[in-house]
Formats: sequence, structure tokens, C-alpha cells
Amino acid sequence: MAFTYDSVNIGAEGRDYARFLLGDVDSTTHLLEDEEVEALLALRGFREGVAQLAESCVARVSQQPERFEDEAGIQSEWTQQRVRHWTELAARMRANVTKTTATSLGPDVVSGEMAPTAGLDRLGI
Repeated sequence: MAFTYDSVNIGAEGRDYARFLLGDVDSTTHLLEDEEVEALLALRGFREGVAQLAESCVARVSQQPERFEDEAGIQSEWTQQRVRHWTELAARMRANVTKTTATSLGPDVVSGEMAPTAGLDRLGI
């Protein structure tokens, strides 16, 4: 299995944009393999695929919390924030399934926004 991410490719719905939205962009700490991301996007479509990938991230962190926590509890806070983000992302992706996906790509990051949610505006989320 493999992990790849290229931020240059987040302008199109695909593996790299899905990873961007999920925040799964670091090769040393990634949760999802390329094959999993690509298969689910192909099977379920982009929006539902990202929703299911987000739920998968929550499940994986829940099953292996020690992988994401250190003795000082610093990672524990990060993990809680990520779980909230993934849960909210899944809900937003599903809530907007009936909306038409925008074809024009605008700016991805607004000052002060967390990068994984910044590109959602172009999907109508």
C-alpha cells in the first residue's frame, strides 16, 4: 500500500483534494492508504466517499488511540479536534449532496481558517 499527496492537485476532486479536506497529508502519520481513498471515491463518488473516509478516520483513531497520544496528553487534544473535524466534515458532505458542485475554483484558504476546511466553499459546503 502507498501514500502520496501533492498539494498542487487539490484543484480537482480526487485523492489529493480528499486528503486535503481530511487533513491526512503527512506521509509519516497518514491514516489512509492511496488505494483506500481512490477505491472509495470511485465506488461512492466524491462527496459520499469523503464522508465515509472521514468516518473511517474516526474509527481508526478510536481503535488505536495510543498511536495518536503522547504521555503529556498533547496529542490527545489534537485527536479530539480531528475527530470533531472529521465528524463535521462527513455531515457537511452529506448535507450538501443535492447541491450542484461548483465548477469554478476560487481561493482555498482564507486567513485564519484551518486548511482542511478552507476549500469546502467551492463544493457549496
